[in-house]
Amino acid sequence: MRLWIDTDIGDDIDDILAISWALKKGVEIVGISTVYREAEKRLNIVKELLEVANKKEINLYAGYSSVITNNPIPLGKLNYKSALDVEESNPETAVDALIAAVEKYEDLTVLIIGPQTNIAKACLKAPETMKKA
Repeated sequence: MRLWIDTDIGDDIDDILAISWALKKGVEIVGISTVYREAEKRLNIVKELLEVANKKEINLYAGYSSVITNNPIPLGKLNYKSALDVEESNPETAVDALIAAVEKYEDLTVLIIGPQTNIAKACLKAPETMKKA
């Protein structure tokens, strides 16, 4: 199985468990993107998790920190801290990388564990490509 994971890691434990399970089972993770409030900080959690798992070769992207809908109601509590510096990034890079991965792999599964902003942006940008995922 080839997998792209789009995650809002850091609010609760489900995302870390899902990523850890995929790593343990030997799933080929071709990319991980973060989404929702402070996506760059969330990416640091993923980096630290992959460092512990000795899987630093996985491509990582900070996606959109905001949602598309009007008047969103924030859910969850920010529970993360990171020793790593936060790098500013362009969320479109995550969207473009996801689209490129869908184009490259015929059998790519996209696992969405958070708000669907990155996925929605990819579907709006490349609807025919994203139908393949």
